[in-house]
This record gives sequence, C-alpha cells and structure tokens, in this order.
Amino acid sequence: MRYNQYIVYGQQLYKQNCSNCHQEDGTGLGKVIPPLVQADYMLNELGRTACIIKYGLEGEIEVNGTDYNQIMPAHDDLTALEIAQIITYIGNSWGNEAGYISVKETESYLDSCRVY
Repeated sequence: MRYNQYIVYGQQLYKQNCSNCHQEDGTGLGKVIPPLVQADYMLNELGRTACIIKYGLEGEIEVNGTDYNQIMPAHDDLTALEIAQIITYIGNSWGNEAGYISVKETESYLDSCRVY
C-alpha cells in the first residue's frame, strides 16, 4: 500500500522538480543531463541519489559509460518523505527495479551526507 502511494506522489514530485531536466520519460538530455533509465550511477547507490536530490551535485560523474559534468541544483526545500517518494518512483520506473525506499532509510541517507 505505502509503495503505491510513494509511486503516485513520487511521480507528481518528479514532474514538478526533476522532469524538466531529466525528461518525463527519464531519458535525460543528450550528453548534458544524465538519464535515470537503468542508470547504474543511481541504482548502485540510492543513498547518494538522496544526497544529490537534497544538496545538489557539482563535478563530473559517469552514468552508463558516459561522462556528464553539469551542475544539478539542490532541492533543499524537499522533505525526507518527498525525497523517499521521488526515489521510490524513479527507482521503479522505466524498467528500474529498486523497490520501496522508506522515509527512515532516506533520513539515514541524508544524515550521512550532511556537511557541517
């Protein structure tokens, strides 16, 4: 039940906050914005994904063998619950199969990436 709710709310949040760059179908934008579809960079470390959503990212990354070097802005206005919903949605869309990501897991991920 909670999984289905996270998918529904995660999709709405994704459309509001992420799809402009990553595209509605998660395919990214050429060699500028990485895809989320079967993205090894995201799926291999979902905790890092939570941190990137919350705090943004600068510097080069490699996704599915392609290098990307575009700044991703922070979404520090999103709560841990909202980030959990987004990760559950993107982790289980477009052929991805990451499963349900709880708010407690997301809080733990976010605690581990804070910069003091």
